[in-house]
Amino acid sequence: LRRDSHDLHEAVTRFRTELEATPPDEIHCADVRQQLDRVATELRDQRAREADLIYEAFNVDLGAGD
Repeated sequence: LRRDSHDLHEAVTRFRTELEATPPDEIHCADVRQQLDRVATELRDQRAREADLIYEAFNVDLGAGD
């Protein structure tokens, strides 16, 4: 999860750098929207994995699943 979080942070940083370096008249909204959609999807997946890990830890550590 930490590696995935780091990778996601790096992807957002690269995207921001690329976007800031692109002249405004060369920015294509559809491309930006697609890239943001990919990042948002990765973030949702990351959060789901984190929630699964917490749920599993709760069941294992506290025996709530018994």
